[in-house]
Formats: sequence, C-alpha cells, structure tokens
Amino acid sequence: MRFQASLQILLIVIAIVIIVTAIKPKLAVVQYNQNEIAQYLSALEKASLYNQTLQELLNRASGISESDETALNRFLPDALDATIVSRDIKNIVDRNGMLLIEIETKQSDAATVASRGGSVADDGFIRGEALNSEARQSLNAVRFVVETIGSYEQMKSMLQDFERNAYPLRLVVFSFEAPSDSDLYHYSVELETYSISQ
Repeated sequence: MRFQASLQILLIVIAIVIIVTAIKPKLAVVQYNQNEIAQYLSALEKASLYNQTLQELLNRASGISESDETALNRFLPDALDATIVSRDIKNIVDRNGMLLIEIETKQSDAATVASRGGSVADDGFIRGEALNSEARQSLNAVRFVVETIGSYEQMKSMLQDFERNAYPLRLVVFSFEAPSDSDLYHYSVELETYSISQ
C-alpha cells in the first residue's frame, strides 16, 4: 500500500516534469503562432481595405474627363512657371489700361500659408481653419509684387480679373498712394499663387 502511494507520487512528479519541460514550451509556441496568424490576418484585412480604396480612387480618377484634368492641372499645377504667371499678370494689367511699373517674384512657403490660418477653398482662396500638416507640406506658394499706376475704376476691374483667373491669384497685400495733382494712383499689390508637390 505504501509502495503504491510512493509510486503515485512519483508518477505525479514525472507528469509535472513532463508538463513543465515538454508541453508548456509547445503551448508557448502554439500561442506565439496564433498571435502571428492573428497579426497576419489583420494585416491582410488592412491590405484588402487599402486595395479596395485604391481601386475606388483609380476608378474615380479614370472617370475624370481630359478637359477637367487639364483644368485641374492648370488650377493647381505640379510646378509653377513664374515667367508664365508674370506674363498673365502683365496681360491682366494691360487689358485694364493700367501702366505696369514692375513685377517682382518672391518665393513664399506653405508654412507662411498655414500660419495665416487658412485652407484652400473651392475658389482658390485661403479661408477657414488651419491647413493640416499634410497639406502644409505639399502646398507651395509663390508671391508676385505688382506695381501699377491707374485710376480707381481700372484697379477695381483689374482685381476682378485677378479673381476670375483660371488659377488662383490671391491678394495678400494691397497699398496705394494718391498724388495730389492727378486722378491716377500708384498701386502696390502682392499676389500669391500655388502649386502642389507630389
């Protein structure tokens, strides 16, 4: 009877040793593999959602007409050609019968755009809440300082043409001097336009 009790205790000890040395590590490996499988399934699900979203965006992009894409690229191009923008500004000034004194180009940065606390609205002007960091990194701004001489009516008409331009020409700074002996004023306007980095 005593031998059987000792044998049972010995068998229990051997079983515990087997569990600790053989089965527990196997269970740990099984648990690790289950965690890995769960992570892979989660990544697979995210990749599937990403691919689905990408396909939807590609379908939407392919649905844009060529004329709309051309207009969008003109409105917010990948890069700005300061010479072309200066020529367009000069044409607007000339069309309104004003005398162009000077156009000066100066680089602005998106941090300056964002610091003014705005976002680009549908009409191309910066309004509303601050730009998010992604938009701040991708938006490039170039400023054009335009010195002109003309009447008040000519200036109003010129500003309206800037507003109706095919791409945004945002008025940032406006000042004028009124000589005492003439109806013509000396205007200094600072315009800003944008491109987007890829």
